[in-house]
Amino acid sequence: GFPNAKGVIVTGGGNGAGYSILKETGFVPAFSDVGVVETTGAGDAFTAGLLHACIARDLNWELENTLVPPAQRSMIMHSVVVFASAVGALTCTGEGAINPQPSLKAVEEFLNNNPLT
Repeated sequence: GFPNAKGVIVTGGGNGAGYSILKETGFVPAFSDVGVVETTGAGDAFTAGLLHACIARDLNWELENTLVPPAQRSMIMHSVVVFASAVGALTCTGEGAINPQPSLKAVEEFLNNNPLT
């Protein structure tokens, strides 16, 4: 096992992503019909999106379980993975691994127009 790991995420491209982060588990389906051109860089973009979402939410990995009420933990962890999935999906809409990486504004607009249910 990974006794010091704060979380584990398994991505499956078009099959979505399963996660267990800070004892919160869940699944985020893939965004459908994004117009995939190429998948190069999608995994790296997902990871970058995950890190951005964690930093933007100012998550304190050591104290998260004591500072965030249990009812909110699941929602926060799910939203982090949804954001990362959106970044990965948008990166698939262009050629190459660098040029199609989205801006924060592009990700926010995409999420507003493509909410996962």
